[in-house]
Amino acid sequence: MAGQRANDLYRAVRKNLQDLKIRFATQTLPVETEVELDTLVDRFETSGPIAPKNVFEMNYSSSAALVSTIVTYLIVLIEFKSSYQIDVQQAAKAIQEASGRPIN
Repeated sequence: MAGQRANDLYRAVRKNLQDLKIRFATQTLPVETEVELDTLVDRFETSGPIAPKNVFEMNYSSSAALVSTIVTYLIVLIEFKSSYQIDVQQAAKAIQEASGRPIN
């Protein structure tokens, strides 16, 4: 939850800085103040604290979905692996019984 909160705060700061820049666009500000405002806006132009390749913003719900997807995928892989081993053993046994010879 802390990551989501940080992400929300980051987004709010970015929006407030952009609003300030728009509000003061028509006014003449001291050069130092303009540079400081531009620097702050530039710092917050990128996405939130956790945004892989700027494709999406990572938060609690997307993290939970990612973990559950990985766990589900691993369970399916384990099931396929175990069923494959059983199928190979049964096939070897059936061939051995049909031919009457042991298979190496």
